[in-house]
Amino acid sequence: MEARRKLGIEHEKVILFFGLIRKYKGVINLIKSFEAMKSEGVLLMIVGEIWDEKGQINSMVKNSDKHQDIWLFDRFVDDSEISTIYSSADLLAMPYSRASQSAVSGVAMDYGIPIVAFSVGGLTEALGSYENSILVEPKNIEQFSEGIREAIHWDLSEPGGFRVSEVIENWIKVAE
Repeated sequence: MEARRKLGIEHEKVILFFGLIRKYKGVINLIKSFEAMKSEGVLLMIVGEIWDEKGQINSMVKNSDKHQDIWLFDRFVDDSEISTIYSSADLLAMPYSRASQSAVSGVAMDYGIPIVAFSVGGLTEALGSYENSILVEPKNIEQFSEGIREAIHWDLSEPGGFRVSEVIENWIKVAE
């Protein structure tokens, strides 16, 4: 995949967190979820300028047993980079503790990638009709990890967000 080559990613799967890093966006819980996952070949890519909890986040990444599988890009991301970043991802993780809405999820939907999020605020409504989303009980790190393990292995078409099996079923129905 061109985007992964451009970013130097050699992992089989990529979990993306994207956007300004604020306490309510739950990056610390995401790192804990990732550490609890028993998976190899998976990269957690955290992309966005850290505004809150910078010391704790940097320390968690540095001291993690999976530090080689966690990439932290603490900086402003230019619009010209968004396509490459989202195109490299297999899943968008949104461990927010509160939210009204999120442009980050809209971009992920445009790219047709799965989204795993806590069912909070406006995310519940925004993602509820998106077939490639998993909403889990707020603050339940175990459920969040399980949602990631499930969604990261979905076989999706690009872009458009339809599972390949559903597209094939529709082709068969049309052909009949």
